[in-house]
Amino acid sequence: MRLGINASIISPKPSGLGCYSENIINQLVQQRNNDQIVVYTSFPDRLDLFSNSAVRLIPEAVQPISLKGHLNRFSWAQFTLPGIIHRDKIDLLLNTYVDGPLFLPVPQIITIHDLLPLIFPQEYPRQRLYFKTCVRTLANKAKIVLTCSEHTKKDIVRCFGISPLKIRTVHLGFDPTHFYPRKASAQVKGLTGGLPYILYLGNLLPHKNVSGVIRAFANISKKFPHLLLIAGNKDPRYFPGLQALTKSLEVNQRVVFLDYLTYAQIPELLSSCDVFVFASLYEGFGLPLLEAMSCGAPVVTSNSSSMPEVCADSAIYVNPYSYESISEGIKKVLSDNALRDSLIAKGVERSRLFSWKNTGKDTYAVLREALAK
Repeated sequence: MRLGINASIISPKPSGLGCYSENIINQLVQQRNNDQIVVYTSFPDRLDLFSNSAVRLIPEAVQPISLKGHLNRFSWAQFTLPGIIHRDKIDLLLNTYVDGPLFLPVPQIITIHDLLPLIFPQEYPRQRLYFKTCVRTLANKAKIVLTCSEHTKKDIVRCFGISPLKIRTVHLGFDPTHFYPRKASAQVKGLTGGLPYILYLGNLLPHKNVSGVIRAFANISKKFPHLLLIAGNKDPRYFPGLQALTKSLEVNQRVVFLDYLTYAQIPELLSSCDVFVFASLYEGFGLPLLEAMSCGAPVVTSNSSSMPEVCADSAIYVNPYSYESISEGIKKVLSDNALRDSLIAKGVERSRLFSWKNTGKDTYAVLREALAK
């Protein structure tokens, strides 16, 4: 097999989708057997490439940094990539995201991680139209649709009307050599002043329900001495409103918004928190849950979308639309040491079922299946 990989989503500071692309490509290259792999990317230095894999550089202009970047990336995928695929004699194209050529002379696989632009269109007004038209067409034309959870698979069937028989679910992985229980450094301890804390890790988009977490914390703040740490980029669209909410609830002195965290600091924060709360309204998968469980953090998460699929019996589940339910879940963990210890043990064990190596192995099986059809 001569496999082409459209990795235009990778950037110098990759998002979650970029990180997925990097990890899956590195695993596919390691597990390639006698197959040849050609990776189309602007940033090959982010990948571990072997001797019989190749890199084809694409213009940095296709990077999704702005509206112009999105349009350039779309134009490159539609009008330039098909010719390159023909030139390189590619047998199968894997798109690690929802960007792919609408017309291609060889089979292709499209990866759909979630349908957020269709489920929360107010957050993604431009992408909504792209998903309704191009992604729907790509999903119907693709040899196989690859996704990361059974819940997202059901969403794809419901929203795009395609047969579930052409969709393959491959769960995401994580790096257990990085995410494991560890002591906090003096730098991380300085973020909390030595106080116990509840942790949320992720972005501030409305569907992440950070406002619900803040309200839940305010509801129990007088009963516990904890801080609430919100770790994620201070998105200027949403940070001021969340900051105002903490003031109106009179917990602004107890809620700490952290900005940039180094890769090393994340497992330290996860390892030392008394509760990791992730009450998102919707997740295609929920990778932070795996990382938290592997670090020994007891998890409180939503009873909806893919989150029960990830955590199984290793978390306390709450209704994300009810801040009272979220606060009750947090209170259970903080008040019951036996429960907390049980969640930690189950979470560590559960996380061992997931790895990027397994994701790569299962993805390669899907690639071989696509060529055999």
